Amino acid sequence: MTDYIRLEAPNSPHPDPRQGGTAGLAAEALRGQVLGVISSVLEDTDPECAGARSQLRHILVHNAGSPEKALLEHLLHLHGSELCGSELDGDQEEPEEPEEPQD
Repeated sequence: MTDYIRLEAPNSPHPDPRQGGTAGLAAEALRGQVLGVISSVLEDTDPECAGARSQLRHILVHNAGSPEKALLEHLLHLHGSELCGSELDGDQEEPEEPEEPQD
């Protein structure tokens, strides 16, 4: 995973968690969650999601040092795409409407 994610971001608009303070702690917590999500996606072995994993790796390379931005870009790109099964491409079956009672 660290091949794709560099934790140093020289021009990052986010507060540096090493500087302390509430903003730094929040940024550190968010980054930890983001890295966890990215790890889960990349470690998944579902063949239907291979395209999504490949795309995430590509986006991580182009956003080195900014995993938050990379994950956001990845999620925005996936929205409505066919990279990971029917859940994302809108091919889900419509829920059946309840039948109206007949009097």
